[in-house]
Amino acid sequence: MRADERMISMNIKRAAVSALIALLMSVHTAAPAFADNDAACPNAGVSAAAAEENSVEDTPTAEREPELKKTFTETVPREILSAKAAEERFIESSPELKKLGEYVFEGDTVPCSENDPSYHKYVDRLMNGLTEGSELAAPVASAALPMYLPMSALYGADKLVHQDRFANVPKSYGIDVCYFQGNIDWEKVKAQGVSFCILRAGYRGYGKAGTLVLDDKFLEYLKGAKAAGLEVGVYFYTQAITVAEAKEEADFVYKYIKGWELDLPVYFDMETVENAVGRLDSAGLTTEQKTDIVEAFCDRIAEHGYRSGVYSNPQWMTYYLNAKRLQAKYPLWLANYTTCTKFAGNFDIWQYAAGRVEGVSSPLADLNVRYHLYTAPAAPANFGTAAEISDKVTLCWDAVPGAEGYEVFKRGNSDTTAVSLGAQKALTRSIDLTADNYYYYVMSYITVNGKRMYSEPSEELALSKFVPTAFGCSERTTTSLTLSWTGVENAVSYSVGMLNSETGSFTVIANTSETSWTVTGLEPAAAYTFKIRALTESNGKVYYKRYSPEVVLGTQDNKITGLKFVTKTADSVSIKWNASAAEIAGYQVLRYDEARQVYVSAGMTNQTEFTVGGLKEGTAQKFRVRSFYRTASELVYGVESGVLNCATKCAAPTNVKTVSTDTNYTVSWTAPAGANGYMVYAAAYGSKPVQVGETTELKYTVPVTAKGMYSVYVRPYIKCGNTRYYGVSSATVTAVCGKTAPTVKIASAAQTTLTASWNTVPYATGYEAYIKAPGSASFIRRGTLSASAVKYIFTGLTAGSAYSVKVKAIFPDGTFLYSTAVSGNTAAQPKTVDAPTGIKATTATDSTVTVVWKKVTDAVKYRAYLYNETTKTYRLQNTVTDTKYTFTGLVSGKMYKIKILAVPAGGSSKASAVYEITPKPVAPKLGLASKTETTATLKWDAAPLCSKYYIYLLDPLENTFKKIATTTSTTYTVKKLKVGTRNIFKIKAVAVTNAANFNSLFSSQLSVLTRGIKYYPACSDQCRTLYDGFGELGIEKTYAFQEKIAIANAIKGYEGTAEQNLAMLATLKKGKLIVPQD
Repeated sequence: MRADERMISMNIKRAAVSALIALLMSVHTAAPAFADNDAACPNAGVSAAAAEENSVEDTPTAEREPELKKTFTETVPREILSAKAAEERFIESSPELKKLGEYVFEGDTVPCSENDPSYHKYVDRLMNGLTEGSELAAPVASAALPMYLPMSALYGADKLVHQDRFANVPKSYGIDVCYFQGNIDWEKVKAQGVSFCILRAGYRGYGKAGTLVLDDKFLEYLKGAKAAGLEVGVYFYTQAITVAEAKEEADFVYKYIKGWELDLPVYFDMETVENAVGRLDSAGLTTEQKTDIVEAFCDRIAEHGYRSGVYSNPQWMTYYLNAKRLQAKYPLWLANYTTCTKFAGNFDIWQYAAGRVEGVSSPLADLNVRYHLYTAPAAPANFGTAAEISDKVTLCWDAVPGAEGYEVFKRGNSDTTAVSLGAQKALTRSIDLTADNYYYYVMSYITVNGKRMYSEPSEELALSKFVPTAFGCSERTTTSLTLSWTGVENAVSYSVGMLNSETGSFTVIANTSETSWTVTGLEPAAAYTFKIRALTESNGKVYYKRYSPEVVLGTQDNKITGLKFVTKTADSVSIKWNASAAEIAGYQVLRYDEARQVYVSAGMTNQTEFTVGGLKEGTAQKFRVRSFYRTASELVYGVESGVLNCATKCAAPTNVKTVSTDTNYTVSWTAPAGANGYMVYAAAYGSKPVQVGETTELKYTVPVTAKGMYSVYVRPYIKCGNTRYYGVSSATVTAVCGKTAPTVKIASAAQTTLTASWNTVPYATGYEAYIKAPGSASFIRRGTLSASAVKYIFTGLTAGSAYSVKVKAIFPDGTFLYSTAVSGNTAAQPKTVDAPTGIKATTATDSTVTVVWKKVTDAVKYRAYLYNETTKTYRLQNTVTDTKYTFTGLVSGKMYKIKILAVPAGGSSKASAVYEITPKPVAPKLGLASKTETTATLKWDAAPLCSKYYIYLLDPLENTFKKIATTTSTTYTVKKLKVGTRNIFKIKAVAVTNAANFNSLFSSQLSVLTRGIKYYPACSDQCRTLYDGFGELGIEKTYAFQEKIAIANAIKGYEGTAEQNLAMLATLKKGKLIVPQD
């Protein structure tokens, strides 16, 4: 387009906009336009999705991406048809607006066009503003109401509900504008209460070409807003669909803001084009791709040296952008048209409505509230110094709410800039003083976007060594204070100031060239405030230096009176005194330390009685008391009281003993620590002791007028001056005057014992019995007895031996007397026989057992004992002179214990060892368990008390049973039997004891035919003899063969008798005669 055509186009557009504005102002109300109206606004603890009333379904962004893409490419165009039609009807009603919409401008300096993504947004707000009200709407303008409302009503600040987190945050209000706001009188805007504005720098067209366009009013707005003193920020409306395009847009903005100082960030505006489908909407970008584009723009702006931020709404921050990434790096300018946003993310500017602002020619401008989250903290207050120490001083100041830290700065007299001493968290800083004068101040700070935001500086302090130091009191009385200080180099004199409590001002009370001054005529226990400064001379002139810090010094309180002793323990002393008449803080108790030869503090109290603990038992103590009170500068002690001498309680005397005669007794003891005197108390035994004497020695003799027992104890004390401080009394001991020894005799004697007896000794508390064995040189104590004992039996002695015995009487005073020793002989030892041996059982029946044993030398008889299980004792069964005895009345199957005792004619007897016996066991019941051709397995019931069994087999030839085996089991297999033979078995049960093996009777016989048996055929009844039968059957007829046949058929003791042969013939006739098979 040629330059002249462009000028004509611009003039036509401007005329159209002016006419449109005039039309709209004739009918538009002054109410701000809100997108939604909330009845109530909860605190911002809700999610960002819940904060946007008109947001899409509450579905995570990643899951909704395909659906969102479809919404922008398919669904939205159909929905736009009705909105578009309404918009077109609105534009048709305004020829000027229609004409504006028909122009298409290109290039970065031409006016805005339909490709401007803000165009439809602006038209939509005009439509809503003209046709809809809001909860903040004001009445339609009339003769009675002005067209413009006050700013507080215009932007609805009085009806906004702020989130709790912004309750104490400073707030300001502003507008954001673009070309559509027309001409702006920025001074009028500022007069409405607007303190900031955000200007659109330009946009990228939403058409396919995506042309970059500079907002036609940007530079005009920028100059006007700056001239009016408003804080200015910038935004760019993007349609970028790549990172490269985002960087291109950032470079485009920088081209026009370069050289301008911005107060607010450059914001990147990414949003949906209203009532149209823009190139960004139809690009099908993912959430992360859109976020990459935003970051690319913001980071590029930062590279150009400007702060950057994001303009967005809750829907986009929830569903279309990665809010976590963006809010970690950039401030958010939130668009949310409502009376209370529920958005829970971080933001510091909130675009909450659109409304009329005086000074803006357009009917609508966007309204914003700004939260000053990054306002610099306040300057630290009460910047000063703490007490000075030597060449150092401590700077101190009050904490500043919200401050992150502090920096102290220092400059010299000729310095134009100060030097930082470093950042710190503490509220104090120690510095070294020098002879040169330096100025100090402190600033608080917070950190914003990695940079410190400082407060205004505090008041400055000028410090140097020329201030007198160590200013205090070197001596004081109840009516005077001697002030002293460290001199200042080159000082010619010092001026001493004293505070007048009535006027509240200081009065110079002295000028002196010395470094001390005594103030007199003061009140006792009173505080006075002083300060001092040095005067120096240079070139004939006197210069006053800075005053020292004020010190508050106090006079002494008067002397404490009435100090007295109250009570004591082994390690403590309690004292009391009269209260001071002055207003004091308390009292200090002083104790004299003998080791250091000085009084030391024993404690402080606000009472007039005090217990000093931790003292040593039995020690003399000295105490003093003085009052104290505190001034702002020091602790002041009063005049000390007089000395109180007292002592802790000493321990009781130990090792208390008495030594008595018929006419007196002497008590002695070991001294307890610290005691220097003793009281002696005594009385007849059973009476209450009374004081009988006092001594500083460790013994005392008490005379008596009669023999008897006496009680005595000693009470120690520590004497301080004329006062005795008593300790713990000793234990009471007894003295006996007129003691006698016992008279002893031998009362009786036995083989191993001697019994001694004696007379009762008066006052004796017990006795000890002693004995001396034959050949021994010394007596051995064998018994300790009570005072009532009059005999003692000495045991364990040797028979037929001579012993000496004596008795010692013990008295209450610890003394004793021995009797004269007497002799006595024990009885002779009788003869002893051996215990019976060789005990064994010889015969047994089912109820008796006969036992025999070997004859014992010198035994004249024997006693037989049987153990009783009920009484658990051995009971005598009988006494016999023979060496055998039959125990009767026994029960078969039960074990019995017995003993045999040999009895001599005189002397002692000895019993045998224990033996066990049992009556004859019950015969077992024998049976057959199984058999084969050559074996037979026998079985039987277990017999009580029996531990083994004998197996017997009949020998037919000898006609006797022979023992073939012994077993501990109840079964047994007999092997190597002949095939097809008859075998006869029986068994015995055996009970084993140390007296004998007790065998049962034989069991019944058991006949067993081994398997494989063969029988001869039966012979005829006509056979009369065995030979006839054998002959009929052709059987060998020899005697030897007949013997085999008899053995096979278990014929007992076969000898070929007629009777045996007839028996075999009868069996043969039955066909049951067994054929021998070997």
